[in-house]
Amino acid sequence: IYIKAEADRIQMEIKLEKQATIQNNPTRLLKTLRNKISSTKIKGGNLFICGNTIYDDPCHIAELFNEHFTTTHTVENHIDGNEPITPLPCEIREITFTIENITKAITTLKHSNALGPDGIPANVLKYGGADFHLALLKLFTISLPTACYPTLWKTTCVIPKFKSGPVGNIENYRPINLTSVVSRAMEKIIKVELLRYLLKNELLSPSQHGFLKTRS
Repeated sequence: IYIKAEADRIQMEIKLEKQATIQNNPTRLLKTLRNKISSTKIKGGNLFICGNTIYDDPCHIAELFNEHFTTTHTVENHIDGNEPITPLPCEIREITFTIENITKAITTLKHSNALGPDGIPANVLKYGGADFHLALLKLFTISLPTACYPTLWKTTCVIPKFKSGPVGNIENYRPINLTSVVSRAMEKIIKVELLRYLLKNELLSPSQHGFLKTRS
């Protein structure tokens, strides 16, 4: 047990040292990310079966996946968007972005080389260093006050994730939604400020337990 623990410790030290070296070397960082991204492939072959028909055209296969995933989607109950809104006595005047809360938001992102709509994987932000955080600070600070939210931040890439069974059967896949990690980092910061505002002004129903600490 001791030998295994010591081996794990040494392996972790090597990994951290390697990450630090990569972060301080932009060229090596980009090379490493390219290798990781190029090695990320979706399971499956070139032929897919739907019903009794075999398909090999990529565009046709994409349409089949779209139709299949649509049938697995749950339609929400109708919500009347015309209900009158009662003005609140208080408001959020501003949300402040800082290097600290941006760094914290990026830290909570899962390690991934999967590409979102903007082509930026989470590991670029996690290992990109302080320059990336500073760039995001400038971007977020401009975006929110001007109400300018890039289209790619509002776009989702849906990719098929293989479950089990024959890889050529479309029914053996489930949809995975990939959104912009830059957008997610910004939303994490906004969520913290918004939740603080809601709790402080007692705007949440006492009956709500989901997505709240100590309640769910």
